Amino acid sequence: MRTNIISEENVIDTTKEENIKKYYENLRILIEDAKSKGEIDKFVIIRNDDFFPEDYKWIVNSKDTSIEYRVIASIVSRKENVNNKSTFKFFKKNKEKNKEPLIKKISLCLPVHFRSTKHFTINTPLGLTSEYNAVKSNRTFTIIDDISNFLSSGYGYSISEKDAYLDITHEPLEISDNAIVLISLETFDKIKNNKRMMTQLTQRKLIVYKGDLSLAINMILTENGILPIRTEYEYDDDLKKIIESSIKQLCINNNLEYNRPHGFNGHFTSIIDQYDTGTEEVINEFIEYINQMIGENLIQKEKVNNGGNFAWIQYIDTIGYERFINIVESFNTGKQNQILKNRERYIHERNNITQEDSVLFKQALQLIRDNEQNISFQDTDNIITKNVIDFFLSTDLEKQVSAAKMIVSYFNKYKIEHK
Repeated sequence: MRTNIISEENVIDTTKEENIKKYYENLRILIEDAKSKGEIDKFVIIRNDDFFPEDYKWIVNSKDTSIEYRVIASIVSRKENVNNKSTFKFFKKNKEKNKEPLIKKISLCLPVHFRSTKHFTINTPLGLTSEYNAVKSNRTFTIIDDISNFLSSGYGYSISEKDAYLDITHEPLEISDNAIVLISLETFDKIKNNKRMMTQLTQRKLIVYKGDLSLAINMILTENGILPIRTEYEYDDDLKKIIESSIKQLCINNNLEYNRPHGFNGHFTSIIDQYDTGTEEVINEFIEYINQMIGENLIQKEKVNNGGNFAWIQYIDTIGYERFINIVESFNTGKQNQILKNRERYIHERNNITQEDSVLFKQALQLIRDNEQNISFQDTDNIITKNVIDFFLSTDLEKQVSAAKMIVSYFNKYKIEHK
């Protein structure tokens, strides 16, 4: 079975009429093949991300690996009467006609939101899963990779076309040599002179697309003999059944759940992830840093946590805007440097994990999966729950190993006692 090549010299133009014709012809060929065999057997994982994976490995997002700048306060700056002591006021509607206030946003360097899992779609552009994935689907980088490493990792949880996820808190997920990196023409123009970035991107097959990202992904799939599970139009019921049964069989063959939701009332890791305190810890560090810099215990954690923007505005008025901004910038620089060092240490440690620890982690994870109904994930006073939290949330390898040993010992004993 051969399909038409759509990309030309690693460029794919989704607006070109000839390419659209080739794409629909490819779909026809792949649909006929699936119906003839009664199954589909070629699967890839696809991920859109604003962060390019270092060394072609997907790693956990945590307080030690990734940062983002989040707004902690928004203020309005404008000239005031001489009698008014404050030049910055809490954001409110400007009553003065024809005068737009200058809104200044103050951002703090914080850890990205922790998630113990890494998520992908299967043979499906993220942009065609909006009924399930309420996330931005047009991120900077798209990586299309063979599903083999996902399946053989020993850390998988669930698979469906709209969401496939695995544990990422113990070992990185290798991106294979067969992976394709997809970026827009606009992104390429921005980074083409960045030698470091281009060297990274071209370690795999790099394709630049023009037009629609979802269509570009599906075009790439079809020219590689892979049937897109979702397209811009609906498949007939017979093909839908073939696709569903093929994915279910893939799950059975690899001891994975089929189509289990992740999030509220979904997979147990959505509960575990909520115990992460990375953001709270950094905000508390920032409060201590400010108080140290101004030489008095001015900022109270409780007021900031409960008062939000209004509380920060009051403190900014007291400290002075320029001085406060200087403190924020100093803190952000220090925190960014610290996280870069932590990230290097984390990656080095995880790249050198022993085979013994790898086997232990996978054994503990399987026991947690098998005994999920016997774990009180909401009861943080429970000894097993405490160890499960440490097993997933700790970035300290020794602490994770210790928790894994306890989990294995407990459930092996539990199994014997409940025979």
